[in-house]
Parts: sequence; C-alpha cells; structure tokens
Amino acid sequence: MHPIIGPKTVASQLSKKELNEKEIPDNKNPNAYIIVRQDSLLNPQLNPIETYSIQDSPNKTIPIIYNRPSLSKVEIFIDLCTLTLFIYTFYEFVSEYDKLPSTVDVDFGFDSSFEQIDKEYLALILLGDSVFLVLLSILQCFTHKFKYLVEIKQTNSEMIFRYTRYFISSYKLSTMALFMYATISIFKIIDKEWEPYTLYLSSLFSILFIIFGMIYYRKMNYIANNPFL
Repeated sequence: MHPIIGPKTVASQLSKKELNEKEIPDNKNPNAYIIVRQDSLLNPQLNPIETYSIQDSPNKTIPIIYNRPSLSKVEIFIDLCTLTLFIYTFYEFVSEYDKLPSTVDVDFGFDSSFEQIDKEYLALILLGDSVFLVLLSILQCFTHKFKYLVEIKQTNSEMIFRYTRYFISSYKLSTMALFMYATISIFKIIDKEWEPYTLYLSSLFSILFIIFGMIYYRKMNYIANNPFL
C-alpha cells in the first residue's frame, strides 16, 4: 500500500478503488501530492517517489514566461518607417508603371541587356516587396514559438523575444529600403535618367543586414553567458 504525503492530508493506506474516489489531481492542480512507495525502502532500485503535480508546494509560485511582450516605442517607430517606405514604393511603382508602354527596353549594363520585355514583368518587384513585408510581419508575431540556442527562462524570456522582434523589425525596414531603391533605380534606368550601374549600388544594403545580424548575435551571446539571466 502507498501512504500519501500531501500538503493537507496524510493517509496510511489507500486501496486502488479509494485512490480513484479521491481523484488525485493532475498537473494543473496547485496542490502537490507525492506518493512514496513503501517497497522502495527495501529495494533501492525502485523509484521511491511518484509525483502527481509539477508544483512542489502550494505556496510556491509557478514561473511566468512572457510570451508576447508589449510593443515598445522603438518597435512602433521602426514599423511606421517600414510602412511609410512600402507606401512610397507602391506609389512610385504605380505612377511610373502607367507611363510605360506595353514593352520596354531595359539595359542594366555589363552586357546584360534585355530588349523589348513586357512591362508586366516589372510587377514582380512590387510582388516581392509585398511578400517580404507580410512574411516578416507574421514572423514578428511568433517570436515566442522560435527554437533558440539560448535557454528560455523566466528571467530572460522577455528580453530574448524583444531582441528577436527588434532584429526582425530592423531587417524588415532594411528590406523595404532595398526594394524602394531598386524600384526607383529600375524606372530611372528605363527612362535613361540614371546610369545602369546605379542599380548595383543596392548591394550596399547588405551591409545593414550584416550589422543588424552581428548586433543580434552579440545580444544573444550576452544573455547566454550571463548567469543572472
């Protein structure tokens, strides 16, 4: 028989039927009940304790993991800037697209000329811009679902999720700036207002992605090596 040791009751012997009638609570119950096996005192190979609750004591508080921290002013500002760039890119694309004939001559230099292409292909620029914006915005809402190399604890969860959102927001802003520059450059090159090489200057935006990635890596490394977090 199993004597039951709990925060409120101690029973010397309970049959299987009595245990069912007592309805030992599951892990959601704040009161902990631990069954100590008497035969384990004679046989050390047996597990002496069977736990029926994740909580050790009714007075012990359950750790709270902050899944979705509230938006900070910095995040709101970055998102507003991103939305502004997207709206401007959309406006610039629509206004310039309507001025083009059904087919256009495109010359990006470096012997990579494309003659008489349908202007509908240019819509891929705006489509890619929209897809990236929606995708990154969705990821930004589920940072608490990601798999992290850093251990998630009550003391560091809010910091980890917030830094991850900062990184995605900054990445999204840089992506919108890249698409805006690429859109303006392509239409300027088609109108013979800019030289073809100006489009390749968009590769400089990769520097921003590297910088934001390094900052995020350092933040996560700091959290991982800090014993107080």
